Amino acid sequence: MSNGEHRSRRHRLVAVIVGLLVVLFLTAAVLLMWVK
Repeated sequence: MSNGEHRSRRHRLVAVIVGLLVVLFLTAAVLLMWVK
């Protein structure tokens, strides 16, 4: 049970990090398009 909890928590953390990277990438792309 403890191992499953730790794995789930780590997976959620990775998902959050990936989400932030996607948001930053989209924001940078929009800014570049807007500047051009």
